[in-house]
Amino acid sequence: MGDAFSAETFLTNLAAMSGPARTALFANSGFPGLRQKIETMGKMAANRREGSHVFANPSGTARQIGLGAWASTLIGGLASGNPMVIAGALSTPVIANAAARKATSPKLVRSLAERAQLSKAAGPSALAAGAREDE
Repeated sequence: MGDAFSAETFLTNLAAMSGPARTALFANSGFPGLRQKIETMGKMAANRREGSHVFANPSGTARQIGLGAWASTLIGGLASGNPMVIAGALSTPVIANAAARKATSPKLVRSLAERAQLSKAAGPSALAAGAREDE
């Protein structure tokens, strides 16, 4: 009740069902060709499942691409002798680490989780400011 249809669950349940069970459920339902339609839906779900693996993104791909881009930037900077590119490439992991530590610090997380407290005069002041803009 209220759940969305899942092709994966349908395919799993259909595959677990024996041939005689399918016949008992679908062949005598009063709907002509229901079993064939159900079998076709099962084949479509299986094709969808197989097709979803074609463009799957394996775990860790983004990290590997980022590391490759960083390494190529560093190598390019070293090859060209450009000190700004070299400094930028060497400082990137340090800055990223510092930003990650700051973003996950308990103090920052607590401060972001707290509700903002407005003074009682903030509402009327905002209304007055809005009224002045319309003039």
